[in-house]
Amino acid sequence: KQKVSLRVRNFETGKLKVNDHDGNPIEIATVVVWKVVDGAEALFEVDAYEDFVKVQSESAVRNLAASFPYDAHEEGQKSLRGDALEVAE
Repeated sequence: KQKVSLRVRNFETGKLKVNDHDGNPIEIATVVVWKVVDGAEALFEVDAYEDFVKVQSESAVRNLAASFPYDAHEEGQKSLRGDALEVAE
């Protein structure tokens, strides 16, 4: 038997150097709130589920940063700086 915590946890990425949608270098970090929903799946589907969350979180942040410009250059364009809530959704 192995115990798996089902509590809500936080993971903070370090600063990542990435390029935004326009190719400009930026530094970005995030806090990811997560929890294990299925303990058996967490133990048997991946080698180390905590490491899996870290790698997937950093990958998602990089992908998100590359999808939007840091600053909007056109009317109605969403940006990382100006539309944080919309980008987070």
